[in-house]
Amino acid sequence: MGESPRRLLLADTTPDGRAILEPLVKNEGWELVCVESTFQVLRTVRDANVALVLINPDLPGSGVTGADVAKTLKSATQFRHLPVLFLLRGDRAAPVGVPADGTIVLDRWGPARILHALKEALGLAEPGAEEEWAEVAPPAAGPRRAPGVEVAPSPETVIRALAELVEQLTGRLESQLADLLAAQESRFHEEISRRLSVAAQEFFLKEGPAAIREEIADQVRDAVGRAVREVAREVVPEVAERLIAEEIARLRQQYGVE
Repeated sequence: MGESPRRLLLADTTPDGRAILEPLVKNEGWELVCVESTFQVLRTVRDANVALVLINPDLPGSGVTGADVAKTLKSATQFRHLPVLFLLRGDRAAPVGVPADGTIVLDRWGPARILHALKEALGLAEPGAEEEWAEVAPPAAGPRRAPGVEVAPSPETVIRALAELVEQLTGRLESQLADLLAAQESRFHEEISRRLSVAAQEFFLKEGPAAIREEIADQVRDAVGRAVREVAREVVPEVAERLIAEEIARLRQQYGVE
C-alpha cells in the first residue's frame, strides 16, 4: 500500500489562490483542501492529517482573522511544528508579531518560486536565494483588482459564509439551551425537596404525637393480651385478676398512657 499524499490546507476566500496553487499541488501528487473561514481552518487541522497550512492573514470568521489562527496554531503544543505560510497579494505585508514559517505573494511570484516555497516549508528543498527568482508571475486566474479596490465576493462564498455562521450560532444556542435546562432541572429538584421536607415537618408536628400515642396504646393492648393469656394458663382466676391489674398499671405507667 502506497503512502498517503501530503495534504495541504488552503484557507482563502478569493478564487485566484486556488487557481494558482491547485495545479502545482496536484502535479506533485499532493492533495489540496480548501476552506474559506477561520473556524474551518481549526476544525480541519484538528480532524485531518494536514502537512502545511496556506492562509490569508485577513481571512474572516466570527471576529477571528487568519493571522489570529496562525498565532493560535503556533502557540499550541500539538500544532506548533505544523508549517504555516501567509498568502499575500500586492503590497500586503505579513502581520507583525505573528509567528509563521514564511510567505507566498500570489500575484507577484511565478509558479516555480511558489512551488519552491511549498517544498521548502515541507522540508523537501533547500532555501533559495532571492536572486534566483527574477521571473515575473503571469496574470493570475480569476478577476484582477486595482490597488485599493476590493473585489466583491462571489454569491457562493457569501452563502457558504452565512451557512457556517448559522452553524456556529446554532451550536452555541444548543449549548446554552442545554445548560439552561440543566440549571432549571436542578432548581426544580431542589424546590421539590424543600417542599417535601417542609410538608414532612408539618405532618410530624401536627400528626406525630397522636400517631405515637396510638402506637403506644397498641403496644399496651398487645402486652396486656399477652399477660392475660400467660396468667390464665398458669394461675388460678383469683390470682390472675390481681396480676392482670398490676400488669396493666405498670404498663400504663411505663408508656404514660392514662
